[in-house]
Formats: sequence, C-alpha cells, structure tokens
Amino acid sequence: MLKPMGQFTISKQQSQEFAALSGDYNPLHVDEVYSRRLQFGQPVIHGIHHLLRTWDEAYFDLPCPENAYLAQLNATFPNPVSINQPIEYSYQVTPDELGVVLTAYNKKGQTILSLSLQFSSLPAVHVDSSVLESQPPVEAPIDQTFPPKHSSGECQLHLDASLAKKSFPSLFKHLPSHLLAQILACTRVVGMKCPGLNSIFSRIKLDFNPDIEVVNKDSLYYFEAHKDERFSILKLGVEGQGVKGSLDTFFRPTPVAQPSYSEVCLKVAENTFSAQRALVIGGSRGVGEITAKILAAGGADVIITYSKGQEEADKVATEITQANAHCRTQAIDVTSSNAQPLIQFEGKLLPTHIYYFASPHILANNTKDWDNELFTKFCRFYLDAFYKTVKCYAADAKKSSSPITFFYPSTIFIDQPEKGFSEYAVAKGAGETLCKQLTTMHHEFRFIVPRLPRMQTDQTSSIIPIKCDSTSDVMLDELRNIDR
Repeated sequence: MLKPMGQFTISKQQSQEFAALSGDYNPLHVDEVYSRRLQFGQPVIHGIHHLLRTWDEAYFDLPCPENAYLAQLNATFPNPVSINQPIEYSYQVTPDELGVVLTAYNKKGQTILSLSLQFSSLPAVHVDSSVLESQPPVEAPIDQTFPPKHSSGECQLHLDASLAKKSFPSLFKHLPSHLLAQILACTRVVGMKCPGLNSIFSRIKLDFNPDIEVVNKDSLYYFEAHKDERFSILKLGVEGQGVKGSLDTFFRPTPVAQPSYSEVCLKVAENTFSAQRALVIGGSRGVGEITAKILAAGGADVIITYSKGQEEADKVATEITQANAHCRTQAIDVTSSNAQPLIQFEGKLLPTHIYYFASPHILANNTKDWDNELFTKFCRFYLDAFYKTVKCYAADAKKSSSPITFFYPSTIFIDQPEKGFSEYAVAKGAGETLCKQLTTMHHEFRFIVPRLPRMQTDQTSSIIPIKCDSTSDVMLDELRNIDR
C-alpha cells in the first residue's frame, strides 16, 4: 500500500536553474511564448527535473539499504507538470526491501511520475569517471523531424557543484557526482540533440554496473535503438562509464504554419472587404492570423492584437504591409483587471467589425469529473473578457451611424459533443447566450456567432493526427457571408 509522504512545487526560477544545470534549454520548458504553440500550451517541467526533485524531497524518508548502491533507475512521465503545480508523492517498498517505487500525482489524482529505484546488496564500487565541474554550454536544440538524421553521438558530462547542491541537496550529498551528471546528461540528449527541439521524454531506464566501460569516461554515448513511424516513437540507447540504459521519446508536432499572405491573396477578390475597419483580437496566430490575412487581402484596414506573441504579430503585419495592404499591431490582455483600451483606426474611427479570437489553450479534460477550474478559465476569456470588450465600445458606438459587427466564434462541439471538451463547449454555449442577451441590450451592435469545426491550428496539433478542416477554407466561407 502506498504511503503518503508530502507535497512540493517547482517554480519558474527553479526550472530555469535546472536548464542551466542540465544544459537542456528546450523551449518546451523555458520559453513562455514558444511553448504556448505546443501541445501543452505553456512551459512544462523537465521530466528529469521532476524525477530528481521528487527523489530529493523523499530521500530521508525512504528506507535505504545499508552497504548497498543504486543498481537500476526506471521512470515514466505519463502526464506533464506545469510551473507552480502542486506535486504530491508517496512510496512503496518492494518485498525484498531492496527497491522503492516513488509515485507522484497532480491534484486531479493523475499519475505524473512513476520512479522505481533498485539497489544492490553489494557494497558500492568506485567508478573511474571524470566530470567537468561547470555548467554545460548554452546551445540551441537541434531542429529535426522524424525520422531523425542525427540520432547518435556523445554528450560531455558536466556538474556545477554549487547549483546541483542548491537544486538537489540530498542527492548531491549522497550520490556519486558522475552518476548525477549521467542522469542530467540524459535530458540534454533528448531535449537538445535527439530528438532535440521537437521532443517529448516519456521514459528513462538506467542500469548501473561498474563493469560497464566506454572509451571516453567523461561522456554519455547515445544511439538509435528502435523507431516506430506510426507514432513517431524513438528509443535511444545510452552508455557511459558504469551505466547502460534506454530513453523513450516521441517526436512532437511542430507549430502549425498557416498559409502565407500571398497564398491567401490567390483566393480572395481584391475589394471583398474594403468597407471594413477590422479589429482582430488574438490575431498573431491560428484562426485569428488567417482571418487577418483574408480580410487584408480583401482590402480591409486591419489591426491585430496580441497578448504575448509580439514577434509573431509583427511578422503577420509585416507580411501584409509588404504587399501594400493595411495592417498594424496592438498589445492587449483582454483578461486584465484594468479597463480595456478603446482601439481606434486612423482619424479616431471605430472599427466596423471586431473579430474575437482571444482564447486560452484549449485543454481536454481526460478525467470523468467536471473540472470547474478549467471551466472558469474558459469563462474568463469567452464570457468575462468578451463582455468587457463589448462594453468598452458601447458609449462610442451609440454615436455611430452604423452598428459594429462582432464575430464571436463558437464550436461545433455544442452540436456534436466530444469526450474531454465538456467545459469548453459549455463555456462557448454560455457565450452564445451572452451574445443573444447583448443584442437586446445594445442595438448599436450586431453579433455573428457561427459554430466552427475543428481546424488546423496549434490548438489541434497532436502526436496522433486528428482530422481537421482547412483553416483558410472555413474562415473564407464565414467571412464572405458576414455582411450578406
């Protein structure tokens, strides 16, 4: 039976320090803007960081055999861990009392780490291995797709003693430095070398034996052991002085690239939207990005807003303006508690159309229970922030000779329920009702509320491909009909 032990969190600073200690600077873990385009929608903790931190937290509570040394480490990472997420852990001792299984859970009760440690009853034997007493160099992860071109090599062992002691005080004191450096090197192999940029680490299994020898004792060698093209799975073998094992990884999908502005122009008649001053809220990527391109291609004057992705928004705007169309960017956080700014066009003109694509990462709820926290998160964007946006324009819109059209995208999941998206569909359904209520309260506004299908965006990207409609085709049909 599992024995409850404790709880901890990993902060943003601790995650950054681990990147420096391990040399794994994969943006999945350290880049807030880049990672929001990946499948988790935010930075997640390195699996090896989670492993070592849980082991370190539990170290003095675990029954440790006397006159024994670590013989095997086996861990899986079944679910991601986000920054500042509460991590609960417990342990179970094997019947021979030479092994311990550490299990960590999130607050939903989902397993986020399963760590098995097996010890030998023989006394520890010194392993002749050297480690550079420094942090690994700061490098960019190798960008490769499946199957990988670079699937073998060696990784220099590093261990910054002061940072290792700060991060994992118990392990630093009791584990041999070369062993800790070898474990740290595994995350650098996966996150930086192979698969590299587009990687997910799912399992590590290491066997420690002083009889294992390699040419360079201060390196960890890695090589391709097995691959499965159906699911982009790659198993790496690793060998070092006194250690041999395997690393199970996935190649995750790259961020979804929307059609270029020149491609969009081929589908849009030049003056289709020339009467529009279009404010596209959340236009730096995805459906908002393609909407901005379609509108600009049709002659609209476009402003796109962004919250974090300034570089992405500027790239979209530059692509449009270089083709002599009209587009500029504006930073705005629709969920801010501050009053929303009234965004106007040249001459202090109001927008004629406001396209509302502000959204959090659309995360599926894979449990059987209603997730009120997730529902509340959706409501912040689709109800609270949208209502504030509408009210922001109410006073000025009443003075206008024509109504402002709000485009509020809803979802086909309301008509066709899909497992895991109940909170999302209900929040969008409430948004539809809000639009109906606002119509009776504000005659200066018009609301268009289509139920859109699943489209090809970062939100729908996954390791196992999901059938999605073309973003440009869907939005072109919707936008052509908006003023009819």
